[in-house]
Amino acid sequence: MTRYGCQTDILHTSVREQTADCRTLVEFCCGRGDRMKNVAAPVMLGVDIHAPYLHLAQKAHPGAVFLHADALDACHLFADASVDAVLLSDAIEHFEPHDGLALLEESQRIARKRVIVFTPDGFYPQEGDPWKLGGGEWQRHRSGWRAADLKELGFVVEVWPDYHRPTGGRPAFGALFATWETKT
Repeated sequence: MTRYGCQTDILHTSVREQTADCRTLVEFCCGRGDRMKNVAAPVMLGVDIHAPYLHLAQKAHPGAVFLHADALDACHLFADASVDAVLLSDAIEHFEPHDGLALLEESQRIARKRVIVFTPDGFYPQEGDPWKLGGGEWQRHRSGWRAADLKELGFVVEVWPDYHRPTGGRPAFGALFATWETKT
């Protein structure tokens, strides 16, 4: 299925599979909660810095808990290995490289089972809020990530070439789906 210029089926299926054994999950930069619909964990927490996105997420997922906070600040609220999974879907590219790395490392500290990352393959410029909710500052891409960057941190990475198919004559670009498993 192609929607919003993306092939969403593979992402939804992959998130569902990677969270099937999870009872608890936190999604940093959850936005409107679009990925949470693919998670069956009975305890879900969404964190986002932009309140209008969280209002939509709360409506879509009334059983989840939402926190209006910066993701890096919120990481410090979690003890080591305190949630089964951490989801960073369309998240790390919105941070400066050093902050994105810190968020990845904090997510690894927090996760009891795994960290799941979805991000563009390389730097892809983005400005503005596609949902027209005043979140343009938070939607801007500040960094780009390659498979080697995530592999260096111990992630297993799938490269999905041409996952994103923008409109308006812009070229297609790939995505990375990466998972990091705790060593138990």
